[in-house]
Amino acid sequence: MTEIVYDDLPDGLLTTLTYGLSLAEHPDWQHGSPELCLSVNSTNVIWAHAVGFLAEQLRGTCPFSYGSTINFGERDRARVGDDGVLRLRADGPRQR
Repeated sequence: MTEIVYDDLPDGLLTTLTYGLSLAEHPDWQHGSPELCLSVNSTNVIWAHAVGFLAEQLRGTCPFSYGSTINFGERDRARVGDDGVLRLRADGPRQR
């Protein structure tokens, strides 16, 4: 899995794209196949590695379609303030 990382693009954000997820096969991918993209207000490249890890571990088994949820099975509020569930959205970044 390849992680393509842009620092400060868009302004002030770290953006990462995967390459390799779309090379796998999944029965739900009839008219195309996905790659992942994440933009976060952080300078920590661990976010890029997390996206790459997620794509590598779940490719071929998770459809990564809009509205899909990925339950990590644990809460980590102390570190990232979330409920352990990733929700995939089709919309772009919100205006600040």
